[in-house]
Amino acid sequence: MSESTGYGANPNLKPVGVQIQFTQGQMTEYMKCASDPIYFIEKFMQIIHVDRGLVSFKLYEYQKAMIKIVHDNRFCISMCPRQVGKTTTYVGYFVWYSIFRPNSKLAVLAHKHSTAKEILDRIKKSYELLPKWIQQGISTWNKNSIELENGSKIVCSATTGSSCRGESYNIILLDEFAHVPGNIADEFMASVYPVVASGKTTKVIIVSTPFGMNQFYKMWVEANKKEKSNGFVPFRVYWQDIPAYKEKGWKEETIAKIGGEQFAVEFDCEFLGSSNTLISGKALTRMMFQDPVWFNEEGFYILEHVVKGRHYVLIADTSHGIGQDYSSCQVIDITEVPYKQVAVFRNNQMDAFTVPSVFYKVAQLYNNAYILVELNDLGNQVATILQNELEYENLITVISRGKGGQIAAGGFIGTGRPNLGVTMSKTVKKIGCSNLKSLIESSKLVVHDFHTIKEFSTFSKGDKDTYEAEYGQHDDMITPLICFGWLIAQPFFKDLTDVDVRKSLHSKRLEEIENGMLPIGYLSDGKQPEDKMVIVDTGSKNEVWYGQENYGVLGN
Repeated sequence: MSESTGYGANPNLKPVGVQIQFTQGQMTEYMKCASDPIYFIEKFMQIIHVDRGLVSFKLYEYQKAMIKIVHDNRFCISMCPRQVGKTTTYVGYFVWYSIFRPNSKLAVLAHKHSTAKEILDRIKKSYELLPKWIQQGISTWNKNSIELENGSKIVCSATTGSSCRGESYNIILLDEFAHVPGNIADEFMASVYPVVASGKTTKVIIVSTPFGMNQFYKMWVEANKKEKSNGFVPFRVYWQDIPAYKEKGWKEETIAKIGGEQFAVEFDCEFLGSSNTLISGKALTRMMFQDPVWFNEEGFYILEHVVKGRHYVLIADTSHGIGQDYSSCQVIDITEVPYKQVAVFRNNQMDAFTVPSVFYKVAQLYNNAYILVELNDLGNQVATILQNELEYENLITVISRGKGGQIAAGGFIGTGRPNLGVTMSKTVKKIGCSNLKSLIESSKLVVHDFHTIKEFSTFSKGDKDTYEAEYGQHDDMITPLICFGWLIAQPFFKDLTDVDVRKSLHSKRLEEIENGMLPIGYLSDGKQPEDKMVIVDTGSKNEVWYGQENYGVLGN
């Protein structure tokens, strides 16, 4: 039977109902293609090369490996540098699958709908270039989906918290998953992924270039665990695998154009944070999350169980509990250096009248830990409930001395105006950030909670010249740690532990300054103008004190 002029206005597409009599050679080729996607792609698929135009799709060895892993496994996660043909590889597999696996349903999801649509357009273009005798007739051919005569369908959409919900799919491709906003990626994996993955044959393909410590980072690390893996088969592509990148001088040229840190992310596939983060990129890569040993649905995660005789401090931050910012707390083991994050709480639904009971119970669990409450917003209300209604004794009070700043006083009120916690002033934040940076970068504070590490990767210095969460991100797990950074600089902290890390941090920072590694900042003692540095005679040697409160270490 003669071939039709095509489907609709496109003569390159085979309409529904057109019968083609195969030659013996075509039948042989069809059978080979049906059993081997790599053979089909290299034999019949064409792609548009940026320099050479329309060319046959000849796969590199790493692309063949990507297809084989996807073909042989249900759950796959690939980490790839930029511009290595990762998406084009999966385009080829989708075309093969839709033709040779009738009644299949495939979904292309990306961080933007325009990106998902662009991938579908590439699928459509590749399909058009196939010989008509190997095509299936076209039932639907529009902007967001195509449907073949054999019942196969390919759709595209942005990755959202409701993508693919209620649908049954054979393959779901999550392209550039690291670039999906954190809250959406979390919601997708919590509510949608378990449903689509519950099928017996559904394949889930996750592919991306790293973009900070986010859901993709978490899944990649879990996939590479020798024990308790998340079930995803990991595959990594190195830029050295790409012939064009092996040319002499390519790396140096690229670094000169985009910078070393950007090269580390886009080509070396390092999980660095954004630029100007509080914690250096090198330190961020050392921060490895670990699964909690216990957790509940309210958002309480235990990283290490309480040990009798050890000393703990709980630092709390409170929100309105209306689904936006989180009420949170960090429990730190301060018995010895390095200090350890042993438990966290994170909940954005619990109201400020209920959350004090959580802090109370957690503190009791951890050997009646001292509690420091950040008072901004609803914090004062929480602290009042802890003291007056729950009668918690180990509440750290803070004396406000005006220009003299805030001083932690424990349960002893002393002179001055007492508060039931610390107010996050500019000075407190500056001291806290400086000390927190030093603690983590010198490995004197160990952090393993995923959400905390994730927030560190987007906690950077913005236009306001202060560290804060980037747009659309959170810093609710960071705020308690900033307060902890402020607390360790307080004389009262030495009453909680015999370890005085402040001097250790201070000595290290002075050594860096003497070696010309850091600029000397201008500091204040609260009584002097803020453009002056105060030298304090400690008996053994002079020390430089930071900020308005006369307590701290030299900052940037």
